[in-house]
Amino acid sequence: MVAVKMEAAPPALPGAEGAEPVVSDLVLESGVVEGQRKREVVKVLKKKGDRKGEEGRNLQLRPGYMYREGNWEIGRAAERAGVKVKAFKPRDRWTAWKKREVRFAKNAEKRSLGRKIGGK
Repeated sequence: MVAVKMEAAPPALPGAEGAEPVVSDLVLESGVVEGQRKREVVKVLKKKGDRKGEEGRNLQLRPGYMYREGNWEIGRAAERAGVKVKAFKPRDRWTAWKKREVRFAKNAEKRSLGRKIGGK
């Protein structure tokens, strides 16, 4: 085998479909000490069509040869996306009643659909 330098692809023309460049950096740590494994880190930058809050994810090669981020990072996805949740008020019976009504209505609709689909 011979090492060959790859040429970079020409930049996309403005106005062409997918004009935004897809950027991903593959960083390999060097200077591996005996007894340590090499660690690969892939940074995913925001591109067209990505979901809100997925920019800046650090995907690492995990056992089983899969790239994924840590559980603690997954748990902070809503925070990155800027999702706001109303504070829970334990004695707010009006809001609890409204949520209950919505839940009951959805369940009743599901029950009625189930009867119609498999009906005799």
